[in-house]
Amino acid sequence: MTAMSHTATSHAVEYTGAKVIFADINFSTGNIDPENIKKLINKKTKALIIVHMAGKSCEMKKIVEICNKKKIKIIEDCAHALGTKFEKKHVGNFGISGCFSFYPTKQLTTGEGGALITNSSSFDRKVKMLKAFGIDKDITERKNPGEYDVKYLGFNYRMTDFQAAMGYNQLKNYNKNLKRRLEIAKRYIKRLKDMNKIFIPEFSKNDSYFVFQIFLNTKKMKFDLMKKFKEKNIGISVHYGTPIPSMTYYKKKYNYKLHQYKNSLDYAQKVISLPVYPKLKNNEIDLICKYIKESI
Repeated sequence: MTAMSHTATSHAVEYTGAKVIFADINFSTGNIDPENIKKLINKKTKALIIVHMAGKSCEMKKIVEICNKKKIKIIEDCAHALGTKFEKKHVGNFGISGCFSFYPTKQLTTGEGGALITNSSSFDRKVKMLKAFGIDKDITERKNPGEYDVKYLGFNYRMTDFQAAMGYNQLKNYNKNLKRRLEIAKRYIKRLKDMNKIFIPEFSKNDSYFVFQIFLNTKKMKFDLMKKFKEKNIGISVHYGTPIPSMTYYKKKYNYKLHQYKNSLDYAQKVISLPVYPKLKNNEIDLICKYIKESI
């Protein structure tokens, strides 16, 4: 999996008793580097977890080719990527499963929790059992009340009806939400494109712009700008400030060599995530851009 993500992605592997092998990223996208994947795969490799960083799709054509050749399963972390497409196909549909987060900061929220999607009927069936204690029959499938079997050591991972209702209502309005995110991204690019001390990824109609990321030339410039935003009471974030292999748990357990993750370290030191939410006004975007120019 990628070295640049929230630790939730790598923890999921650790919970199973498997070993995490981290790959470096492509600096310009923040996504896992397919060439680095090739170098790290060995006969013990069971699966690849990719993360569509900030709503920008990974290079799925190359990744699918690599994994098909080696018979490796793909799991897509789509926590940032509701609305993201690769060659007209929504992400989450390229591997065995796509995993979405509905945490409060996401494009669609249920307060907590998330969802899985899959195109495999057998996987779908098993996940539905695992999320509900391993019970083999839903209430609607039982011939007689209370008659069911438990086939797996399952969990209590079901979303509540209250959460589902909250999310469903937002889902109905999501296309409008996504359209506005694209408009905001275009405006940021228009206002900032001529600045030579920051790097801005090119606009893509296939990105969902969970956040709008900019990259500063130096770590000092990044922290100066963050200080400016704090003074002006503008909420910004960083996705992410620390590559996972450098975090204490993983560093102590596996002793990964940080020079293997040069792009991830560089990315962490230079990236800032600007606000992108549907109610952000154009004059507020212009003000944010004004403060960026003043700071730099």
